[in-house]
Amino acid sequence: SGQTATMSLDSCVNSVSVGATAQLAPTVKVDGITANTYTIDWSTGDSNVATVSADGVLTALKCGSVTVTATLTAVNGHQLLVPVTQTYTVTINHSYKAVVTAPTCTDKGYTTYTCTCGDSYKADEVAALGHSYKTVTVDATCTEAGSITDTCSTCGDTKVQTIPATGHSDTAPADNRC
Repeated sequence: SGQTATMSLDSCVNSVSVGATAQLAPTVKVDGITANTYTIDWSTGDSNVATVSADGVLTALKCGSVTVTATLTAVNGHQLLVPVTQTYTVTINHSYKAVVTAPTCTDKGYTTYTCTCGDSYKADEVAALGHSYKTVTVDATCTEAGSITDTCSTCGDTKVQTIPATGHSDTAPADNRC
C-alpha cells in the first residue's frame, strides 16, 4: 500500500502589513509523521498584492487580500503521484507612517497617517497655541502720532494702534508745552 501525504496551512501567517515579509511554514506529514524535506510550489492569486518566493517567503506589496496556493509535489525526495494543493487567504494590512504637523498660533496641530497604498487619515489633534503678544508703546507728542504695537513672539503677527498727536496746548503747564 502507498503512503499518504498531507499538508496543513493552519500554522501559516494569515495577516501581514504592507511592505513586510513572512515565512510560510506549512505542516507536511506522511502517514501522520512530520516530514522534514518536501517541495512546495507557491503562487498567489494577485502578484500586485503579494508574491511568494520558491522557498515560501511571502512579500506584501499592496493592501488588500490575496489567495495563496501551496502545491505539495514531493516529500522526502519522492515525487507525489497526486500533488496535494491547498489555498488560503492572506490579508495585507495598512502600514502607516506618521507625519506630525505642529500647532501654530492660529491653527490646530495634528498627525497625518499615510499608508504606502495611498490611504491616509488625520488624528491626534492638538489645540492652536494662541498668540503671545508683547506690547511696545511710543508716546504721542504735540506734532507726532504715537503707537501701540503688539507683536507675537511666536509667529511675528503684529497689530498697530495709532495714538493721535496731542497738538499744541497753551493751557498745559509751561514744562509740558510744545
